[in-house]
Order: sequence, then C-alpha cells, then structure tokens
Amino acid sequence: MHFNDIVGVALSIDSKTDVLIKLIGLMRREANSNEIDYHELFRIFVRLRKIKLLRYFFNLKTEFQFEVSLFIMALEEDAYDIAMLLHREFKYLMRNISTED
Repeated sequence: MHFNDIVGVALSIDSKTDVLIKLIGLMRREANSNEIDYHELFRIFVRLRKIKLLRYFFNLKTEFQFEVSLFIMALEEDAYDIAMLLHREFKYLMRNISTED
C-alpha cells in the first residue's frame, strides 16, 4: 500500500484535518522524502478544497515548495478558488519566474 492510498482512505472516512496532519507527519518520519508524492497529495487536497492541508504543505519548506506547475495543476482540477489563493499568495514569485524564463 502506498502512502497516498493511506491518505486517500483517511479522506474517504472523513478524518479530521488534525488527524490527517498527524498521519502525514508520521509518514514523513518513517519514509524518505522522495517516497512521498507531495504533488499527487497536493492534487487530492486541491480537488477536495482542503485549505488547512495545503497550508500545512507550504509550511514544509524543505520538502514542499511552490512551483508554477502547482498553480497550473489547480486550474486543471477546476479549482479556480484555490488557484486564486495561490496567485494571491505567490504572485511575486510567479512574476519573477516568468520574467526569468
């Protein structure tokens, strides 16, 4: 069973956000950072509009950082409200990245 599957099961039984944060914390301690697919978890949380969990990910500075692809992923998932929040929070970073490219 993969870590994303465990989080998916926890979400399907309507676990509270605090429980999910503890679960992800346990997974981070037990696994290498490359074993946890943060982008796929981000996609799941965007689809379900789990703002607290998204905020938790962005607080993991060393393991999860904002990339423009995350903004595009939110748009692809039709989560325009989440994309707007990402744009509002990271617009200067996105502007700097686009001018460098």
